[in-house]
Amino acid sequence: MVGTSEYRVRVTASDGMLVSNCTCPVRQAVCKHAVALSLSFLAQQGAVAGPSEGPFSARDALERWAEEHHVRHALAVSASVLISDLAIHEAQRNGLRHVLGGLALRDVGSREGAFRHVGARGRGLETALTEAAWAFLQQEAGSVRRALTEEAARSEQHEDALLAPLWSRLLEVRRTLRPHASPRSRERRALESWSFDAAACALTWKERDRVVRGGPDYGTVGVLARLTFPGGGAGRAECSCGIRQRGCVHALALVDTVLDLLADTVRSAEARRLAEELLSPGWARALKELELFEVEAAKPAPRSRCGGSSSMSSGP
Repeated sequence: MVGTSEYRVRVTASDGMLVSNCTCPVRQAVCKHAVALSLSFLAQQGAVAGPSEGPFSARDALERWAEEHHVRHALAVSASVLISDLAIHEAQRNGLRHVLGGLALRDVGSREGAFRHVGARGRGLETALTEAAWAFLQQEAGSVRRALTEEAARSEQHEDALLAPLWSRLLEVRRTLRPHASPRSRERRALESWSFDAAACALTWKERDRVVRGGPDYGTVGVLARLTFPGGGAGRAECSCGIRQRGCVHALALVDTVLDLLADTVRSAEARRLAEELLSPGWARALKELELFEVEAAKPAPRSRCGGSSSMSSGP
């Protein structure tokens, strides 16, 4: 019974597929009453609590595992990343891509969630989704484990006097981010891209996979993290992912990638140029730009040559 209305719900299993019938006015293939009945049955059988490892039956088990393995950030990744891992035909893939594009892994990473969102689109599809999500999360967890080992081996100081100031500033930024974000291994970070925007004097980080933001600005967005040192002072990290905490995995990945650059002796010349640009005070950069402008202005203007003469007339 819901409110003042009473509905009759029946769920049966046929050829590995759940079929539901309900007297409620909802016209979808699977209504919330059928889902509730199915979950109630699983709870009575002791299946909802689920195993300590995935794939997971319920969302709370999924989120507990992600928290325990420091990959909660991965639950916000758009579920469209799973498309390529599903053994389905192209027509079904195209339709599913539109649906999954607006959902996060947390939405379809459990059988409960996958059945709710895509259960009506094909037999066994919810199982394939949860298995693909489980494989994705395992890869992320492995990356975090390797990153923790790399993190422990990182020095607190840099031997190069020219790079030491930037190294220290980056570690300061990292200390503010790390309590709220998990690190990624070098191998995992190499799959993404970063760059230095000389005009804005900013480091930027871009991710291949989109994320689903929650809250009032709900939506699927591309990930773009940015790190600046205003006036050559303390670092400031920003990211489009919408994390409300003081740090996210994307900004932390950017910091760690730049630290790796500074630690690479083969790229020391590149690292020194970057350090000089990032930590120069605003007045120093303005003075440098002025000097470049004066050099350009002092160059003689190119002479123009006329190869002949022409005349115009307005007619008789």
